[in-house]
Parts: sequence; C-alpha cells; structure tokens
Amino acid sequence: MATPSLHDQPFIDTTNWFNGCFISNTLVEQSHQDTSLRDQATVWFKKIEKEFISALKKAKKKRLLKTKEKPRVLARYLISAWNGLQVSRRILSQKKDLEKIIELHLSVLH
Repeated sequence: MATPSLHDQPFIDTTNWFNGCFISNTLVEQSHQDTSLRDQATVWFKKIEKEFISALKKAKKKRLLKTKEKPRVLARYLISAWNGLQVSRRILSQKKDLEKIIELHLSVLH
C-alpha cells in the first residue's frame, strides 16, 4: 500500500496563519523568567513526548519504521521539528516550500 503524499492531504488552515499558538508563544517568551510556567511547560512537553513514544513503539513493532533511532529520540526530534515549523510557516509563504521541509522532517522515520 502506497503512503499518501502530503500533496493529497488538506493543508494548514491559514485563517490565523501568523498568530501562532498562544500557549507556545507564551512558553517561548516567558518560561525562562517564570519557573512555575517552565515547570508546567515541562509537564506538557512530557505528555506530548509520551504520546509520540507510544505511537512510535507501536509503529516499530509493526515494522512501519525502518529507522534504528530510539523512540524517545524520535519523539523529541518530532516535537522540535514541529516547533521549528511553527516559526517557518510564518516566514515561508509558499505551501510547496513548507511541504518539502515537512517531508524532509518525516524522512527521519524511514
């Protein structure tokens, strides 16, 4: 079965394209000054990481991933890639440019 291309998927809703995520923006701007906010961000990060790790372990078990990288490293990479994409989507205006970056990020899973 062929893997669906990003070109077959609906793209990001651009209604609030440049606003970003309020939570992410706040964490980036304030967590270095507010330890309680940083602690909450760490809890949030760990929850997302745990979900990624679970999904990646399932995919590895089903032999859907060829990478030898550990699920925890992959999870952290995917979170980091997502964060970077949140910045890139504000700068790059062409859908095709973002699609190529996303495809490159996801290629680490092969």
